[in-house]
Amino acid sequence: MPALIDTHTFLWLTGETSKLSGNALAYIEDESNELLLSLASGWEIAIKVSLGKLKLITPVNELLSAVADAAAVEIIPINL
Repeated sequence: MPALIDTHTFLWLTGETSKLSGNALAYIEDESNELLLSLASGWEIAIKVSLGKLKLITPVNELLSAVADAAAVEIIPINL
């Protein structure tokens, strides 16, 4: 089943999985589910980094690619 994950969920997948609920983690780990992330989340992360509200070790584009590949998250474009 497809699910659009939000920005916080995506960030927690980068190493803070303890912040995810048991149900959320089980859903994410179930390979039969399709995880989707809006490109808007990438924008939100980049904005937070530029404002100093979020610190990342990895550049945003590399983070998105790495976590998307590792967690099988499909990044979906923004269309009108």
